[in-house]
Amino acid sequence: MLEAGFNQIVRPVGASVCCEYTQNADDELYLVPFGARYVWESRGSRLRLTVGGGGAYVNHTVGSQSGGAIGFAGWGGQLVASGGYGVTRSSRLRLGVTVRYYFASPKPSGYIGPTGFSQSGSMHIFVLGPEVTFSFR
Repeated sequence: MLEAGFNQIVRPVGASVCCEYTQNADDELYLVPFGARYVWESRGSRLRLTVGGGGAYVNHTVGSQSGGAIGFAGWGGQLVASGGYGVTRSSRLRLGVTVRYYFASPKPSGYIGPTGFSQSGSMHIFVLGPEVTFSFR
């Protein structure tokens, strides 16, 4: 099956009043995966397993003290696997779990400041979450 998606993760860096951060980092992470998955379904069971991969666009924006935003954006790839179980007898409604691994070499956007950003830097993101699927077949 072909797939395309969109994930928004609000505050992946987080905020703390102790030790590391005195303010919220005010960051957002956008992940846009696309590609293909192989689907395995047993005829006698409601279980469905998928595995696949493809490309991905990654955009991480961090708010700055001066009011502007800095961040990193770029293209990369992704690998995905999921498992689901048909809740209804027809298995049109499924609940499951999806695991996705993103890898990219993003480029800086906005003002980076004196510390800069290594152009050879890479980003690795592991996402685990619920999956709800409804089909019309």
